[in-house]
Amino acid sequence: MKITIKNIIKENKDIDPKQRYINGIVNRLRPPYFYKLMSFDVPKELWNEILSKLFNQILTYRSRSRSRSIYDSNNNEIYFEDSNGDWVKREYDSNNNKIYFENSYGDWVKWEYDENNNEIYYENSDGVIIVNRPRNTINENIDSKQRYINGIVNRLRTPYFINLGLYDVPRELWNDIFSNLFKQIVTYRSRSIYDSNNNQIYYENSDGHWGKWEYGENNNVIYRENSDGYWEKSEYDSNNNKIYYENSDGHWEKSEYDEYNNEIYYENSVGYWVKREYDENNNNIYSENSYGYWEKREYDENNNVIYIEKSNGYWYKREFDSNNNVIYREDSDGIIIDYRPKNPINENIDPKQKYLSLVVDNMVKQSVNNQFPFDSGVYTFNEYCKKVYGLTDDEIDYVFRKYRFLMGWDEYDRSLPYLKKLI
Repeated sequence: MKITIKNIIKENKDIDPKQRYINGIVNRLRPPYFYKLMSFDVPKELWNEILSKLFNQILTYRSRSRSRSIYDSNNNEIYFEDSNGDWVKREYDSNNNKIYFENSYGDWVKWEYDENNNEIYYENSDGVIIVNRPRNTINENIDSKQRYINGIVNRLRTPYFINLGLYDVPRELWNDIFSNLFKQIVTYRSRSIYDSNNNQIYYENSDGHWGKWEYGENNNVIYRENSDGYWEKSEYDSNNNKIYYENSDGHWEKSEYDEYNNEIYYENSVGYWVKREYDENNNNIYSENSYGYWEKREYDENNNVIYIEKSNGYWYKREFDSNNNVIYREDSDGIIIDYRPKNPINENIDPKQKYLSLVVDNMVKQSVNNQFPFDSGVYTFNEYCKKVYGLTDDEIDYVFRKYRFLMGWDEYDRSLPYLKKLI
């Protein structure tokens, strides 16, 4: 099967290359948006589509000499960025009231309005809360320490450790702040944060580069992301088998398993797939892939592989003794290795095969000083086999390969000029 963009993902086979490119940029894009779009070398004619998908609404952007802005369909400025990469975000409700403000320094403000567009709630990143809702007062049970922690948590953005230092937050509060931030009991050591199972869920270096991890119930990593915008997602079944993987580059993989946790199907985003079958002893008896390759296997009662056949025509057979030692091997190239006691002739070999084996054995016995058993000035190998043994061309090819093997001649020897002439 030819790999094209249309068969990369079966579930989304209609996504064209342009849309796939846009999706990849949106998944990777973080503020400052315009700075990142330029650093990614994204064509400007795609910016409106990318930003509309990012904000989940139809919008436009406008450029000035030292800044750029994004506007919604009501002409409200929802994003501003200057040439230094400093930015501001705003959100509006259906009545064009501003309900959220955030900037690149970590400051933020939230508003709520009633049906008459009166402001009934205000909260900011410094912990200031003003409530004008009817019969709704500030919770008197929150002490000053907790209110301070809540304010820091609401304001805190990555990189966490650097920003806590900038805010001059006392270190004895960091564990409480991180536990509140991650909504679980955590501890921090150096510049890493760990959950209650001692899994690392956050790391940050002195330059502010960071990584985050999330874990499933069996402590498998189910999500990770870093400050470069790269992310990965994984899913596992109830038996801890990974059944799905996806990353921000658009690559994905999925697997299926049988009841014994054998992988029976694998597929990825480039169109490659593998299918496998297993017997009752969990031995792999068949496999095939999207390249057209397949392989069959058979096993004895001790789970030893006794037969393999491949799609390229190659096969081999093996026999084992009671101690699971190989005592016989034969393959499609005509090579036979026999370690059976007394080396009896296998009665199951057909007469033709038995005759050809006897021909080879006889020629080997007649060969002296590693030379052919005939006068090479009179006969070629083919002529000798036809005149003395009455063999066909196919039979001569088999006899020569087996004879060469038993004589210890390898492929290099066969290529020598004097052998080419004899053949």
